Amino acid sequence: IITRQMELEDFASKMKEQFSHLERKRIRAVQIDLDAIVDPDSYERSDANLGLLIERLVAAGVNTVFLQGFCDREGSGNIGSLYYRNATLPVISDFLGHVTNRIRIRGMEVYIWMPVLSYELPDRALNESLKVRELTKTGSSVTTSWYRRLSPFDGRSRDMVRSLYRDLAAHVRFDGVLFQDDAYLAENEDYHPAALDLLKQRYGPDFDQRSLKEDRFKREWAQIKTAAINRFVEALQAEVRYFRPEAKFARNIYSEAVLNPDSRAWLAQDFDDYVQRYDYTVIMAYPRMEKIKGGKRIRQWFSALVDEAAERQALDKVVFKVQSFDWSKGAWIPEKELVRELRYLLSRGVSHIAYYPDNVFENHPRIEEMVPVISAREFPESWNDKPVVESN
Repeated sequence: IITRQMELEDFASKMKEQFSHLERKRIRAVQIDLDAIVDPDSYERSDANLGLLIERLVAAGVNTVFLQGFCDREGSGNIGSLYYRNATLPVISDFLGHVTNRIRIRGMEVYIWMPVLSYELPDRALNESLKVRELTKTGSSVTTSWYRRLSPFDGRSRDMVRSLYRDLAAHVRFDGVLFQDDAYLAENEDYHPAALDLLKQRYGPDFDQRSLKEDRFKREWAQIKTAAINRFVEALQAEVRYFRPEAKFARNIYSEAVLNPDSRAWLAQDFDDYVQRYDYTVIMAYPRMEKIKGGKRIRQWFSALVDEAAERQALDKVVFKVQSFDWSKGAWIPEKELVRELRYLLSRGVSHIAYYPDNVFENHPRIEEMVPVISAREFPESWNDKPVVESN
């Protein structure tokens, strides 16, 4: 409302101030499994698949791609090979740099999606000696968790993973890094010898690791583990910045770590830390994975996540990534449900949205239905209106 006479320049300045929040980039992203694109036996087939992917991304109108930089064809989550040249792990196909160049040329930003701790080293003895350990009746043993992570307390782990990130930044052009959700330590982890050495320095040479189960140590132990992971990730960021000083950083966080303060002890993840440390925090807003069912309950659950971000005034730094596949049923989520969920998040004031996974070969989810909600274009066209064909 204009309540007084003003010069044209003043009016323009006022309008710019009023709508300045719209100038900030709003992320519209899809997370891509490079495993589905790369054919290790054929560069030509891989390149043809890449052409299909880029056609799909352009048609979708997304402005950001979270791109897998590692090989996980078995879906174990424990990584023993990569898609770029490096001095530590085998290379299935040196294809990542080619992919990022092709996508970035089309005006999209690329974040390389990389593990933090869940690596399998070629030296089996060294690999096992560096693994996160959990407490047992007789002492400790290598973790039985889904992710067989390297201990963040052992300097050798840090040096090896730093080398991986250094090689990534040196050989591949990208806009940012998305840290995998493997950077956590459960309540009964990490009883690695390197962690015990640290505890003995803090509490004395006779400290018994079983004391960590006592209430008086639980809070501080969770803080020590969180700090260890944060230092580990900071070291990786430093390696990337040496070659890519403008790189941005995002990190996946479990929804439980956002909603439940007690999860700091269960996971050594702290939402407050995330929003301060990273350019973007990517909440894995996967309701079905958390056994949240029914439209009303899902909306309530989403709303609680949004409230936590809003309370920290962090909506401009949080990406809400929803699941497009129900792993419990082995089925794709109907596009109407997926679009409805993304629209609800946007209606609650969310700035940044993404979905995962995506299938370029079977058109899952159907791009023609996703464009209106996932496109970053001001006036998105449908897939059928203007099919985009890339010329090689």
